[in-house]
Amino acid sequence: MDCSTALALILLHSHAAMPLSTKVFHTQFQTPQIIYVADKEQISPLSKEPLYADIVGRAKMLKSRVEAMADKARPDLITSPAFQALSAQIKDLSDLDMKAHLDLKARGTDGDLKCILRGISQDLLTKMEALKGAKDAKSLKDTLLDMSYLLNDNVEVITTPPAVQSGLEGVK
Repeated sequence: MDCSTALALILLHSHAAMPLSTKVFHTQFQTPQIIYVADKEQISPLSKEPLYADIVGRAKMLKSRVEAMADKARPDLITSPAFQALSAQIKDLSDLDMKAHLDLKARGTDGDLKCILRGISQDLLTKMEALKGAKDAKSLKDTLLDMSYLLNDNVEVITTPPAVQSGLEGVK
C-alpha cells in the first residue's frame, strides 16, 4: 500500500474508532476480520518520545487557536499579526511532522504512521495556503475548521496505539 492510500484510509477511519475491545467486520468479499481496538485511555508509547510529544503538544495548542480564530473569522484576519504567527507555527509543525516521518523511516518501522506523518506535513502547508487564499468570512471559517480537523488528526495518529488485525477463517 502506498503512503497516500494509507493516509487516506487512516484519516477516513480515525474518527470512527470506538472504545471497544474488539469489532468484527463482515463483508461478502473477504474473510471476516476482528480488529482489536485499544481503549481511549491507552496511548501509543511513541507519543511519549520527545519529538512526538512535542508534535502532539503543538498540534493541540494550534487546534485551540485555530478554533478560536474560526469563531471570529473575517477576511482581515489574514493580515493580522496573530495569523502571521499561526502561519509560522504551522510551518514549524509541518517541519516536525516531516522530521518524525524521516525518524520512522530511519528506524525501518511503522510504515503507516511514517506515511501519514509525511502526508500531514504536506497537508498542513496546503491548508495554510488555502487559508491565505480565502476570499470571504465563510470560506475562511470553513478552511480554519478543516485545519482544526487536520490538527486533531495529527494528535490522534501519534497518540492512538496501532490496531492489531487477525483474520478468522470460516466464521459467519
